[in-house]
Amino acid sequence: MPVEIVFDALEPGTFFVIRVAGNIVSGPVVVGSIEFSIRQIKTPYIVLLGHTNCNAVKACVDGTFGSEIVAQLLSLIKVKSKELNKAVIENLEQQFQNMLEIECVQEGIREGVLEAYAMMYDLQTGKISVHRRAGNIEQRV
Repeated sequence: MPVEIVFDALEPGTFFVIRVAGNIVSGPVVVGSIEFSIRQIKTPYIVLLGHTNCNAVKACVDGTFGSEIVAQLLSLIKVKSKELNKAVIENLEQQFQNMLEIECVQEGIREGVLEAYAMMYDLQTGKISVHRRAGNIEQRV
């Protein structure tokens, strides 16, 4: 589901969307894109949005990667649970922690100009739940 629809078509720049299988937060492309959105565009919110029945996590749980390049990508998902939706939440938590370790994310949260969220989108119900939150943007008049 496109983020723009899920979050009711918020103003451009409110979200800078980066789509990566398994919500993997690693490597210069993803980390650089996050840094660009925070430092250059001044995006005030960063949301790691997982979803139920994630096929990338399912591939890790099942051990079925399809190709060497996909196996390399999905090797960055480290889950212990063999129950899919528990593994999806476990991965969401791990990737959120990876995101919180990025220097510009830490700075934005510390300076009160960035809020970070780990959220889960339920494909069956269309509902979003917040699993974790970091930061508190002060209300400015």
